[in-house]
Amino acid sequence: LELVAGYKKLLFEKALELSEARDKLRNGLGKIDDTREKVEKMSIELEDAKIKVAAYQKQCDEFLKTLVQQKREADEQQKSVAQKSERIKEEEAKCQAMADVAQADLDEALPALDEANRALESLNKKDMTEIKSYGRPPVLVERVMESVMILRGNEPTWAESKKQLGDQNFLKQLMNFDKDNITDRVLKKITGYVAMADFHPEI
Repeated sequence: LELVAGYKKLLFEKALELSEARDKLRNGLGKIDDTREKVEKMSIELEDAKIKVAAYQKQCDEFLKTLVQQKREADEQQKSVAQKSERIKEEEAKCQAMADVAQADLDEALPALDEANRALESLNKKDMTEIKSYGRPPVLVERVMESVMILRGNEPTWAESKKQLGDQNFLKQLMNFDKDNITDRVLKKITGYVAMADFHPEI
C-alpha cells in the first residue's frame, strides 16, 4: 500500500509539473503570437512610414531645387540691377557734363544777348531802313544780322536779313524774343559768333 501511495503521489506531482509546463508553454505561445502580431503591425506601420518619408524627401528635394533656382534668379536680378545702376550713373555723369557745357555756352552767350537787347532798345525804324539800304553791309553788321537770323530760326544770310528788316513788326518781334528758351543747337551756333574777337553787337 505504501508503494501504491508513493506511486500515486509521484504521479500527481508529475501531472502537476506537466500541467505547469503546459501552462507555461501556452503562455509562451501566446506571447509569441502576440509578439508576431505586434511585429506584423509594426512592419505595416514601418512601410507606411517609409512611403511618407519618401514623399517628404521628394517634397524636400523639389523645395530645395526651387530655393536654388530662386537664389540663382535673385543673384542674376541683383547683378542686373547693379549693372543698370552703373549705367544710370554713367548716363547721369554724361548728362551732367552736357548740362555743364550747355550752361557754359549759355553763360558765354547771355552777355552778348543782353548787349544786343540793349542795342535793340536804342534802334528805330530809321535805323532799320538805313541797315536795309546796304547792298553789301559792313562785316560786323552782317555778322550781327546773321546771329539775329539764327536766333529767329531763319537762314543766316544778308538776303534773308533784308527781307526780315522789311517786316514792320521786326523790331517788336525782336523786343519780345523769348531768350529764356533758346535751344542748345541755337546756343552752339551763336557761341561761334560770340567767340569771334571782332563780334560786338553793342556797336
